[in-house]
Amino acid sequence: MLLSEATRRYDLDGISIRQGIQPAGQSPSWVPCANSLVLHTARPVTLQCSANGKSYMRRVIPGDIHILPRETQVRFEFSGPSELVVLAFDHASLEAVCHDLGQNGSLRLTFQFSLRDGQISSLIHALQEELRAGCVTGEFYIRQLAATLIRYIASRYSNQSAAGATFSPGGLPPNRLRFVIEHIHQHLSTRLLSKDLASLVQMSPQHFANLFRKSTGRAPHEYVVYERIEEAKRLLAESTMPLMDVSFEAGFANQSHFGDSFRHATGTTPKKYRQCFECFQPPDKTNRKAS
Repeated sequence: MLLSEATRRYDLDGISIRQGIQPAGQSPSWVPCANSLVLHTARPVTLQCSANGKSYMRRVIPGDIHILPRETQVRFEFSGPSELVVLAFDHASLEAVCHDLGQNGSLRLTFQFSLRDGQISSLIHALQEELRAGCVTGEFYIRQLAATLIRYIASRYSNQSAAGATFSPGGLPPNRLRFVIEHIHQHLSTRLLSKDLASLVQMSPQHFANLFRKSTGRAPHEYVVYERIEEAKRLLAESTMPLMDVSFEAGFANQSHFGDSFRHATGTTPKKYRQCFECFQPPDKTNRKAS
């Protein structure tokens, strides 16, 4: 299974949320007993997947999602480490959604490999932030977020769903969207202008911006800032890199701009955000006092 040694885990009745880094290599073939949703949050990798005898391979990037229905025989092979969030929920949770949606008969999710869905990503990121904050708003809010996510997945990616598209209609073609998003992730530390992104896919800046917003729910510059904040969060949580270096590595012009943008996006400062993760970081041996 994925994330057998998750760095963070939260369990509710019938629902499990795990977050961590999946190491490179091949995972054992397994048949999940619960429906699972997998979101890549960092570190692009080449991923090979076998599901019920069919093979898939793709260069996956942050934001890519896999939906694994229960009783699907599946195996993954990662070319490198990948940061994942895995949400698993039992069939009783799905049946409750079926009842809420007024659907008759057995509701089954359909296998999805490497799809992009802004609504799923937004809900999972909301769950992540709540878990990082220590569930300060209480268990009820977590349950509501999880239930909303399950309901959305069931309405779009099940045997009773009318929606078969994995990309928002009217937006950028999937291959162009993937190309632009991968370019953004590979060049976060450089200057990324909307007109330059548009030129990558040979579109006018205005036309590109309109289609990009339809596909992602964000304007190009908003998406770039969002991804820079996410990269900064990762660096703050996983390293002891000075704040100035974090700001430049994530692509901000200066530390002041980084601090203002981070505070606006998260409601806290980079320094306070890092303090939440200090207990997870290995001690700095060079600064230890002699016993």
